[in-house]
Amino acid sequence: MSKESLYKQNQVEIFHDTDNSAIYIYWKGFVMLDDFKKAMLKALDFYIKKNTLHWIIDQTERQAVHPKVNEWVLEELYPKIYEAAKKDAKMAVIIPKDVFGRFSMNKQTEGLTQKYKEMIPYQYFESLKEAIKWFG
Repeated sequence: MSKESLYKQNQVEIFHDTDNSAIYIYWKGFVMLDDFKKAMLKALDFYIKKNTLHWIIDQTERQAVHPKVNEWVLEELYPKIYEAAKKDAKMAVIIPKDVFGRFSMNKQTEGLTQKYKEMIPYQYFESLKEAIKWFG
């Protein structure tokens, strides 16, 4: 995977994965709402500017997120991501090792699937290698 670093903060780094036409977001630790918003809006901007196809959201080292994160994703972020997505876009999510991170991730997915009938195809993976293979 050839990646260009686009943005870096304590809990997140965003890359452009040129080999897989993806925005790759690597999360670690506990994520606060303001940091999450800033990073995800930047990622969306990079997704559009770099004309990428897929999303890789690597949460391997992520712990829980602030409770308001899920609400913001449901109400504000996801509609923007869906609107920007190209026809064949996919979203690969790499599962957190942390049990609280997994719980938080599951709550977010549950909310998304209940609220939206049409979604970007997504799948969970244990590793980055599996995620990239899914893109085909």
